[in-house]
Amino acid sequence: MTRAMHKDPDTLSPGLRQMIQARARLVHASMSDPSWLISDPLLGFIAPLAGLRPVDPRRLARYVLLREVLKQILLAFAERQIPAMLLKGLHYADSLYPNPAIRPTQDIDLLVPPDRFQEAAMLLQEKGFRLQAGSPFEQSRFRTAPGYIELPDGFDPTAFLCPGEVNLQHPGGADVDLHWHISPDPFLRAVRPLPMNQFWQSAPELSGYESDLLYHLARPLELFYMLFTWHRNGFRSNYALVDMDLLLQQESDQRALWEQVADFALRNQSRLFVYRALRLRERICGADAAGVAITRLEPGFFARWRTLPLENERSILSKSKDGIPNRQRWFIQWMCVDRWTDTIKLLLVLICPPRAWLVFRYGSAGHWLQHWKRMLGTIFFARK
Repeated sequence: MTRAMHKDPDTLSPGLRQMIQARARLVHASMSDPSWLISDPLLGFIAPLAGLRPVDPRRLARYVLLREVLKQILLAFAERQIPAMLLKGLHYADSLYPNPAIRPTQDIDLLVPPDRFQEAAMLLQEKGFRLQAGSPFEQSRFRTAPGYIELPDGFDPTAFLCPGEVNLQHPGGADVDLHWHISPDPFLRAVRPLPMNQFWQSAPELSGYESDLLYHLARPLELFYMLFTWHRNGFRSNYALVDMDLLLQQESDQRALWEQVADFALRNQSRLFVYRALRLRERICGADAAGVAITRLEPGFFARWRTLPLENERSILSKSKDGIPNRQRWFIQWMCVDRWTDTIKLLLVLICPPRAWLVFRYGSAGHWLQHWKRMLGTIFFARK
């Protein structure tokens, strides 16, 4: 439901105001004349929240397209009784923002149970969706034709290091990321396994859509997931802090909510990355009820040095998430691994990929060797 628009920047939450002020200092703008926010490449998307400009019609057209494609997907899933969970951008646009077209949304993110992942992926391909270029599945043995994969009956994505999502594209140009796990990276998932059954058990139904089998994350897990994706993207998302702020504005007892986030992080070996994300958020948006979670999650002295300023509020408010080298993301994620045993495991996985990954990508270890022989031969003859 559409809510009333803000009238000026002073009516925004204290966290958003502090973030805008920090950005204004970086670009040498004056808060007395907030018109600079309209064309700002990082925070310009929240200008409609302050009533500084109307919603971009191109963004509205994109939102309408994504909702139409989502309708088609949900109707197809309803025929097969496939439950789904709406994640990230489109869900936040509908539930947190006064106008859903304010929040830039590039694609549709849907989570399905692991045991229905194969059925859901094949169903979408039957409906005309095609595999995106660059998808991890494009380089796997399951790719049978350009833009198409064939997952066999009984395919179990949890049985080996399978990517946590398949990236598809609608003929109309809308991108769809079909997840079976919230972490798309198989290597980090091997180090920090998050129990997806807990996400599904507490998921409430999502009304206002074309399916009775559509769900969303419970509030504590939604907040945890926002922190998780912010951390996974190298603390570079322009929207993560705004999404978190708007979600917290809808919560009457923020302290209890942060307590539940801390409980979940402690139970699931996610202490350091949640602590690091909350410390960065505090430096950008100011102290609030999240302080109770920071206190509970604060590591000991010998672990605390790994959370020293890998990033700071200045670098986060100076750059977007686009163009971050993967090595930088890996470094940030490694520095937030909870235990040294997990660090050793992660390094071993990176240095010596297990047979399961080779089988997924090349069909067998022998095919992997043939692939490298062809690659070396190509390089050799190209240099001659």
